[in-house]
Amino acid sequence: MAERIANLPSHILSSFISYRSNYAFATRLMDLRPDIWKRLDSFNRPLDEDTDVDLLTTLNRLGLLNEDRRLEFVEEVRAAAVEEADDSFLDDDGIANTLTESERDGILADVETEVLGKLSDHVERLRGIWDRDYEPNSYFETLRESVNRFAEALGTRIDLDLIKASTESCIRSAVWLMEDYYVPDPKSAAPAQQSAAKADSLDELFRDVDE
Repeated sequence: MAERIANLPSHILSSFISYRSNYAFATRLMDLRPDIWKRLDSFNRPLDEDTDVDLLTTLNRLGLLNEDRRLEFVEEVRAAAVEEADDSFLDDDGIANTLTESERDGILADVETEVLGKLSDHVERLRGIWDRDYEPNSYFETLRESVNRFAEALGTRIDLDLIKASTESCIRSAVWLMEDYYVPDPKSAAPAQQSAAKADSLDELFRDVDE
């Protein structure tokens, strides 16, 4: 089967490996199409919505990801967390299992300083990329959820109630400034922070292969 599908585009093969492959098949397919490794050179954020992250975590689970690539991904997880309050490493099992316990704790320590300690900076960052047709208060919902998840993961190291209060205070100030520029768009659906969900199924895509 590997030879039959080896000429398909790399994004299709990546999905096949991520969701429908075992060790032997993944090894064979990666040997036939080494260009698939290039898909691990960069990732989109939030990380848990990037299908190439699924590829990386699957390869790691199968024992096919070398340590250099894994460590590069750990640094990407750290950067996403502190730069964009991306909580994927807490919410996605595949990402979580790619990190060691000490790496997870280290990222949380950075989050405590760079996210929870700089909430107003993250609110302002998001306000700076706000689209005026998104309702201001709901626009910050993803940030609220991430901050809460970070705070819960840090446990007794922080005051959860104080963090929540600080978050809402910063958001209220931003929303107050944004309200005058808000232009409701009846066609808008979800906040700009939330990207489209991953494909529901690969069954249709690979039906001809299975047959």
